[in-house]
Amino acid sequence: MRLAGSNRRVRRIVTYQARQSETVGVYVGDQLAAAATLFPEGPHVRELCLLFDPTARAAMLRLVRVAQLMLRPLAEHGVVIVARIRTSNRAGRRMARLAGFLETDAEGGRLWIWRG
Repeated sequence: MRLAGSNRRVRRIVTYQARQSETVGVYVGDQLAAAATLFPEGPHVRELCLLFDPTARAAMLRLVRVAQLMLRPLAEHGVVIVARIRTSNRAGRRMARLAGFLETDAEGGRLWIWRG
């Protein structure tokens, strides 16, 4: 919950997603750097949702690699992985590109699909 911040609405959404999803925590040393959930949107579609600690910036390339290793087996079994990223979130968009996501025109450019 620490990564969700103080916004009550965001904390509620994060709690719901964590309960309904496969959730992975990524640690740098003893510090939680990121949390990832694969939220089911349908029988063969999962939405990747990420939360980062500001200190995770230094570990971005390692986190991208973890995402690739986590997503590849799912995609090989026919699961479509999507992410929703605000167009104003430059760091999120950069990380999505590095991890293998492609931007689409859907949802005003917010919907990205993982291609590996």
